[in-house]
Amino acid sequence: MSDDVFRRTGRGGAGNYYSKKDIEDVQKASEASADLEAQADLTKTATTIQQQPAPVPYSRGGRGGAGNFYGAADTAASAKQQSEDAERTKKAVAASIAARQKTGGTGRGGAGNYGAAAIPGADLPTPEDEQRKKLAEEEMEMKVLKEVEDQLGKPPGAYHRPGPEE
Repeated sequence: MSDDVFRRTGRGGAGNYYSKKDIEDVQKASEASADLEAQADLTKTATTIQQQPAPVPYSRGGRGGAGNFYGAADTAASAKQQSEDAERTKKAVAASIAARQKTGGTGRGGAGNYGAAAIPGADLPTPEDEQRKKLAEEEMEMKVLKEVEDQLGKPPGAYHRPGPEE
């Protein structure tokens, strides 16, 4: 029933419905403009051209809607500003990465975010360091075993039923 009165185009929305009259007017206008031999009154054409306002250059951004139209001057200035901002950001990121590689820092900062690369020569373990590390591991293992033994305790003796021995 609604197809008799209106014709829908696009993805939906109030701006995508056209009446039959609108469609017929567009078809008639296109048929009239297709007639190459038709004589147009020159005065009407000239006055029509003069009466038309100068086109306002607008740019569209986003997905649509009234808030997504911008003046061309604003768009050009905004594009220039965006390119300058992008260049500044690129330089800042490059400087940050270079500084981080020099200091060996990782993460967002703090004492726990600096690795061995922050101290020259610190990444090479000495034999004393390896021996200390091995002793610390053995000591930790002994503490864990003692802790487990203390918490578990000795199991009770097994129950043997009296009976003939085999």
